Amino acid sequence: MQTALKTALLGLLATLLLSATLPAQSEEAVWKRTGDAAWRLNDRSRLFKHTRLKKEGDGETLFFTLNQAALDPKEPFTVEVQPILERATVTLIASDGRKIPAKVEKGGSYVEVRAGEYEYRAFDGISFQPPREQIAAIEQVVIESPGNQPIGALTVRYTAFTLSRGLNLSPTISPPKHPAKPAPPEVVMSDAGFTLQNGYQKATFSTADGLRLTSLESRFSGKNIMHERAATHLFVTEIDGRRVGAEAWQVRNVTELPGSAERRTIRVTLQNGDLKGTLSLSITPLDMTLGLTIENQSPQPKRWKTLFPQIGGLLLSEKAAHDYYLFPYYGGIIHTTNSDLRSLYSVGSAWWQMVDLYSPSEGFGVALRCLDPDGLPKGIAFRKGKTHPAFARMIVGEENSMLSPDYLWKNSLAAGQGSSMAIEYPRASCDAGEAVVYPKATLSLHPGDWKEPMQRYADWAKETWEWRPLSDKLKNSWNQQMITMLSPPYKDQKSLYQNGVWYGAYREDQIDIAEFGYWWEWSEKGPFGTSLDHAKEEVGERLYNRFGSFFNQRDELSGKRVYKVNDGDYDYNTSTGGLEGLREAITKANRAGVPVQLYTTPFLADANTRLGREYGRKFNVMNPYLSERPADNLPSAPRGQHFISYGKWRMCLDSAEYQEIVAENRARIARDTGVDAIRLDVLGTGGYPCFNPEHRHEIAREGDDLSTMRASRRLVERIRTAAAREGRPDLLLAAEYPGADFLAATLDSSLGYEMDNWSPAGLRPVPVNLLRFFFPHFKYFDLLHPNRPNDKFPSIPFWNAVGVRGKQYPPELHRVLRENSDALSSDRVEPLVPTLIEEVYANRFTGEDKRVILFYNARKTEIDGPGFKVEAENGYRYFNLLDRQEIAPVEGALHLRIAPGGVAAIARFTRTLGLAREKEALRVTLSRTLADARLVIEDREGRPLHEQPVEGTEALLPPSLWRSGSVARLFSGHDLKDAVWLPQP
Repeated sequence: MQTALKTALLGLLATLLLSATLPAQSEEAVWKRTGDAAWRLNDRSRLFKHTRLKKEGDGETLFFTLNQAALDPKEPFTVEVQPILERATVTLIASDGRKIPAKVEKGGSYVEVRAGEYEYRAFDGISFQPPREQIAAIEQVVIESPGNQPIGALTVRYTAFTLSRGLNLSPTISPPKHPAKPAPPEVVMSDAGFTLQNGYQKATFSTADGLRLTSLESRFSGKNIMHERAATHLFVTEIDGRRVGAEAWQVRNVTELPGSAERRTIRVTLQNGDLKGTLSLSITPLDMTLGLTIENQSPQPKRWKTLFPQIGGLLLSEKAAHDYYLFPYYGGIIHTTNSDLRSLYSVGSAWWQMVDLYSPSEGFGVALRCLDPDGLPKGIAFRKGKTHPAFARMIVGEENSMLSPDYLWKNSLAAGQGSSMAIEYPRASCDAGEAVVYPKATLSLHPGDWKEPMQRYADWAKETWEWRPLSDKLKNSWNQQMITMLSPPYKDQKSLYQNGVWYGAYREDQIDIAEFGYWWEWSEKGPFGTSLDHAKEEVGERLYNRFGSFFNQRDELSGKRVYKVNDGDYDYNTSTGGLEGLREAITKANRAGVPVQLYTTPFLADANTRLGREYGRKFNVMNPYLSERPADNLPSAPRGQHFISYGKWRMCLDSAEYQEIVAENRARIARDTGVDAIRLDVLGTGGYPCFNPEHRHEIAREGDDLSTMRASRRLVERIRTAAAREGRPDLLLAAEYPGADFLAATLDSSLGYEMDNWSPAGLRPVPVNLLRFFFPHFKYFDLLHPNRPNDKFPSIPFWNAVGVRGKQYPPELHRVLRENSDALSSDRVEPLVPTLIEEVYANRFTGEDKRVILFYNARKTEIDGPGFKVEAENGYRYFNLLDRQEIAPVEGALHLRIAPGGVAAIARFTRTLGLAREKEALRVTLSRTLADARLVIEDREGRPLHEQPVEGTEALLPPSLWRSGSVARLFSGHDLKDAVWLPQP
């Protein structure tokens, strides 16, 4: 039998054996009424133990009892109920009789009902998801029809991830039925419209009755993928609540523009009342590019919102359930479930501007990429199916109380067959004769899954924005820790200065990069001049209860009560030696090989600082849409439209004057201290719309505008310019959030909350951080709450090879990351490379002479078998970095043994190290010379037995090292280059 066939059969056998007892992901239970009170139940997964129908007067109540043993409280559980009733009430009941709250979705609207009872009229189906901590308590789901309408037939679809294999993030991608190839673009004109086509797609447009896309044919399948043609509008405008698609605009003119063999273009002019539209459609060998301009031809100002582009009713597979999608929500959502998703590329939830729908079974997909170089505020919207589970509705930013109600889109995509996608542009205001030019976008049919269009988007982003290279100071930084002046240490943090001594146990505590917090001059007054001795009474109970520890700090030198969180001026703390003391602490860390970043926040200014006194009111965010905020019950803070946050002025970044103040301040700190990095806390959120008339906004046309993300980029650029003037062009800048790709390009690193806050149950069961893989020169640190359990730590961050903060990597994982940073911190990284076992995921990292593959087992059972295909390559050695042993491929595959929820790390080394036994020594030979070569001999548990440098290509070891189970590891500097077992004595 040939090796390739053996490998395929071994992989198939392993998959079948591991999944034989696991039913499908989503199950359906159907009740059919056969008599007055008789029901026939079909529930093959046995989630429901029994049902009972009870009649009370004219009404009926149906009880179905859950098999609680089948539920895992750590996993999401959703139920979609589809009776047809005039009205009904649904209640989740615990074993003690109490009602359990849940998230509830009905007909496209989403509510969170805390009372536990959900009553609807025109009851045509809902889906609901209880909180995780309440899942184990569910005993019954009760449906009550209080009127005279019998309940009739009932269908319940439920997802209980413990009963399933779950979602396969990396399905096998079949080859397309038709092997399409790029081809020269063509335009075909007709009296009824025109057609744009290339080797991948054929788009047919009608102009007979408005502008319509009537067909989008895939060359890969030979089919029109627009299953529901009426769901596509190309673009949609909303004026005064009325929505109009391109098909309702009058077509004035269609012109084919002069082109080349690589690009053909059609221009369509349209008219709708006082608005004139110009739509350009270009076809290249790979893409169809769309551009849109809308002009106000009225003598009066006009305001409108726009979806552009918009395409809907898409069906790629034989069944919609088989269509996958990639959606830009933080690190990325990969899923198949029906959903209604929306994230904002301006508030920090969308890290890139692309959404993709693809069919593993058909071998192709369709991608919508926005080519906006300016980072304009926009929403990315995707919807699949008519109904969806409650957990699959992700509407980010819609409820923002600091915006006028009609500024953003709401429910922009209608429920329907197949999938729909669009780019949402918020309300624009145009005077007479003014126009809005929307960024261009591409609509591309492509072979394979989402990876090719995502790489094309990343390539465009790298060409559009100048990205910072990954700093050498960050390449080997995996554990980040805050070292703080707060006493006692805040949460799990270390004390920066205690008993007159600066902290110095960096290597013992396995800290790779340290952030110094609250290092600046402290105040004897609390927020807005309040007394610290009477803090609870003066700052208000709400603020005191939230930040009580802030008001109970002492100056170690004087013993006085002080307020250490007075952000703003960042003068050097005299109680700890001023600037010289701070420089001493930074030098101490650097001598231990640990870079230091200083915590600052440009968004906040304490009223006790010079910044707060002189500029707080001038640059404070003001917003008329805020309700009368109690300012955290802080009596001395201003009221009205002023936004007070953390007891401080919340500053508006969209001011050139304020940005210069911040930039000069940070440049001064960098010059004085020589610190490696400065963090700009809260940066990357997108900030808040501001209407303060005391300062001029540099970017926002009006206060009701999400322009702070773009202002944040300008602030970073100003800080870099100011730092360079002070001789610090090497200063690293970090943020609290990546924000979006165009902001991340200007930064060196950021924190994020992938594990704790950005992995909603069901939607991201295995969070893969695609920003980390497609923009690897940006260093990401996952911030985890130190006291909050997280069953995905440390496995998921390790598998993604990202840094962590709040929690630290266990020593063995930390060791693997540090010793293999040459591969893990390279720019040749690939997420979700195929494995031989479903739901076992692999990320691959390739360095100059080494490759590392990190595996994660998302299954509920241990895997033990051939798991990863490798090519037969001479000159390489595979080594299990965690089990510390060489692993030889068998029949072209690596054998993997990984516990459920566990990880594995396999390195492919260039064979360099050779060992030979001689009479009185163990001879070491190297097949190549390495800079700073070092040989370390360890026992099986990793305890060091011997270490020595290697000069040239040979060395001798003492015979006492001939021990069974010993491992020889070869390093070049800090990088592991090869590892072998010592020969038996």
